[in-house]
Amino acid sequence: MQRALLAGTFDPPTLGHLDLIDRASKVCDELIIGVALNPAKQSSFSLQQREALLQKLKPQLKVTSFAGLTVEFAKQHRISFLIRGLRSINDLERELQLAVTNKQLSEIETLFLPGNPLYAHISSSLIRELAFNNMRLHQLVPALIEEEIYQRFCLKN
Repeated sequence: MQRALLAGTFDPPTLGHLDLIDRASKVCDELIIGVALNPAKQSSFSLQQREALLQKLKPQLKVTSFAGLTVEFAKQHRISFLIRGLRSINDLERELQLAVTNKQLSEIETLFLPGNPLYAHISSSLIRELAFNNMRLHQLVPALIEEEIYQRFCLKN
């Protein structure tokens, strides 16, 4: 069985994340969405909240949170390969460095999926900034969680 891991901070999940999840689920037998605790980033949503948002969006998939190195989590869960999205050429250098390091540490390969051009401009930081400035998010985040995200950042609160 080919088990893949798509890991990220998902703070918050966007339409770009959802598109990547949908496409990644087609290239493996089982896709696990790993919600990562990144101590280098100040998250807007707790690890549990991000996990719950993704589980609401993709109830048929396994969504789990983890701390530490992605490759260690992958080894513990018998992951066949990692899936990473590339929105632009700017993502490539960092992602390639991680892929080579992960391969050296674990023999786990990384599969890169190009981001959908419709969503390449969307980032979690953009979502936070727009919501903070009272802009609606319906073209950027899944409708099912838009209100939760908007209320988290909206200046009116």
